[in-house]
Formats: sequence, structure tokens, C-alpha cells
Amino acid sequence: MTANEYIKSLDEEPHKKKEFCSICNSEYSEDAGGIKGEFGIMPVVFCEWCFSSIMDMAEQMREPEPCGMSHK
Repeated sequence: MTANEYIKSLDEEPHKKKEFCSICNSEYSEDAGGIKGEFGIMPVVFCEWCFSSIMDMAEQMREPEPCGMSHK
């Protein structure tokens, strides 16, 4: 999305305004599994692909539970 397209989208009615993924800039759809929220005070929107990738990366970064008590 170019800067001019973004500025035009701000002028549209709120119910017609499209949202785009904060990472890959693809169109956001909550029905497809996307999510939106805030990182601190910064609003973010993630498409289903980027959201699932973020969740997978976070799971991989978790330390395994001691004594072989992993949930996997």
C-alpha cells in the first residue's frame, strides 16, 4: 500500500476501511484466523500466516520443562 492509498483509506468510512498485516502487509481477515491487538501502546494486526508463525516461534523459544516432563 502506498502512502497515498493509506491516506485515502483513512478518509473512508470506518466500516469500509481495510486493515493490513503489520508484518507482510496482506489484507487482514479475522474470519481467516487473523488477529489484532496492541504491543504495549502500538496497535498491530496480523494475518493468519504471520500470527501462526509468531506463535510457533514463541513455542520454539520456550525452555523445555525439567526432568523430561515436556508436553510434547
